[in-house]
Amino acid sequence: MRFTRISLIALAAAVVGGCATDYPRVDANFGKSQAQMISGQTYDRNAAAHPPALAPAIGDGQRLNNVLAAHRKDVPTGSKEVSQTQQFDAGSQSQ
Repeated sequence: MRFTRISLIALAAAVVGGCATDYPRVDANFGKSQAQMISGQTYDRNAAAHPPALAPAIGDGQRLNNVLAAHRKDVPTGSKEVSQTQQFDAGSQSQ
């Protein structure tokens, strides 16, 4: 009992001590790595800073129709019902 109490007190002290430490350098740079990665992957940074209100009107009707047809071809049509007889086997009841 005494060992358990001492262990719990030591564990609580370690948890509180771990939360009390400050890492100002880490906190100041939090998220900058991701922002730098995103800016490195952006092709035109000026366009990304000021995006247009509407999407570009570049769309050929026949091309879009072909894309939709190919997309809809991959989606299965209708549904098939699977009927299966239910079986329940509780095992043999030998006495």
